[in-house]
Amino acid sequence: MDILTQKKIERIITPIYQDRYSLTYSFDNTLHRNPKMDAIWSYNNNPFSLVRATPSYDSTGAEVAINTPVYGDFGLRITEGVTNLFSASNSIAFANPETITLEATTYTVSINGGSGKLVLSGATAGECLANNTLTFTLASGGDVVFTPTDGTPELSQIEKRGFRTYWQKGGVEREGDSPRLTLRKSYPSEFGIGICVKFLNDSGGAYSTANGRYLFSSRLNVSNYLDMSHRSLESRLQVDYVIGGVTYNVYVRGSSYSAGDVQGAYLHVVENEGMYLHVYKDGNVRISELLSPTFPTPPSNMLGFGVGNLYRPDQGEAYKSREWTSGEFANLRIDFAPDNTPNPTSYFEEVFA
Repeated sequence: MDILTQKKIERIITPIYQDRYSLTYSFDNTLHRNPKMDAIWSYNNNPFSLVRATPSYDSTGAEVAINTPVYGDFGLRITEGVTNLFSASNSIAFANPETITLEATTYTVSINGGSGKLVLSGATAGECLANNTLTFTLASGGDVVFTPTDGTPELSQIEKRGFRTYWQKGGVEREGDSPRLTLRKSYPSEFGIGICVKFLNDSGGAYSTANGRYLFSSRLNVSNYLDMSHRSLESRLQVDYVIGGVTYNVYVRGSSYSAGDVQGAYLHVVENEGMYLHVYKDGNVRISELLSPTFPTPPSNMLGFGVGNLYRPDQGEAYKSREWTSGEFANLRIDFAPDNTPNPTSYFEEVFA
């Protein structure tokens, strides 16, 4: 890791607090806000909630209970649903060869610890080293034998997709995470949303989708919503803003990313003026704007981010485990004017200085 990246990460994982009318949800499961914000944010105990009807597992292999967030070294971990096809015992420590009957489709093997490798034989051939991944496609179904060699692979996973997700114990299905923040009030006439994420996968290839991968979504219904997504096919970060069925969008090109990259974005919306999208990447900030003298504000008071469908009631189950960004979300900041004027510069200074 280069020195600049190290400094960025050290700054990002430092708990953030400023006496200001904004809310920052940071990686350490702490909400930092001015108590006066209670009038805006829903503080029963915590405006943040996460729904996941199945257990998950952290990077050490420890089980995390249902409806409980998983935290990594960098931030709040968000990922898609998955079924690990390995047996429970081999998924933890791969001690014995295992034969699995696979369909004619694409699979990804990942090994997250231990030593040695898994050698594949039978319907396909190949090998996956410890702390690495292997993606392969079967033209026709068949039996594949996975044999541990030169050590004991740990926290191993095989899943039916062309990219990896975070490890899940074999035989225990994981539902996609559905996190959200709930507000007491709707968005004001001027507001800003900042978000920072460390990506699990590359943005291109099998990870691309026609509709993009979402970073956050605020939806009232199919005709009224505010979404931010990575459009890998066009290599751009895009905001889609639909009010009363009328669509506005703004985007920044050249926002592709690789696994492990850290990227920040800040959206500034002003009623009767327009919206401004700021994207921080590789030490530079790119800005794009859409100006309109009749620009409206969104009618929703819910902001979801990462993976899930609770904040997309118009889409329902179809979006529960697909087309969302997998990674660790370092923080999410929301600024409401006039008490706290949206300021992308201060946000990027907080997380990248």
